[in-house]
Amino acid sequence: IPAFEHDGFQLYESTAIARYIDAAFDGPRLQPGEPRPQARMNQALNVLDSYGYRTLVWDVFVERVRAPATGRASDEARIAAALPRAATCLAALTEIGGGGPFLAGAALTLADLHAAPMLVYFRLAPEGAAIIARHPRIAAWLDMMAARPSLAATRSPLE
Repeated sequence: IPAFEHDGFQLYESTAIARYIDAAFDGPRLQPGEPRPQARMNQALNVLDSYGYRTLVWDVFVERVRAPATGRASDEARIAAALPRAATCLAALTEIGGGGPFLAGAALTLADLHAAPMLVYFRLAPEGAAIIARHPRIAAWLDMMAARPSLAATRSPLE
């Protein structure tokens, strides 16, 4: 569980922590100031938190990649059940971004930084790579994000 403390203020949950850091510290803003782009960012974050994380990471990546690496057999039924949900999630993310290069449109937002690790892990599973390949906008976005110095510096040893 992600946890954070700043000057005695304690917080948990990834999106709450990210929003706080964005508002409390100097640096480029990662939350749009205009209502519509902000709503798209929030929509992408909610899709990821409500439908994406469990499906992409736990149901596919953990079962297909991590389980065998630790000597446990993959739960094939769990993976099979997750794949349609994963495809729906990626389709929703494609639609949310419209024509922009980022998940919420024209600029990098918290949604991009929240989604990147999930989709990096998801793509490590062959089924995840195949679903991402069927969503060219998401595939291009993920390649663009993977080339960012911050993601390159935090690359998983599994990549």
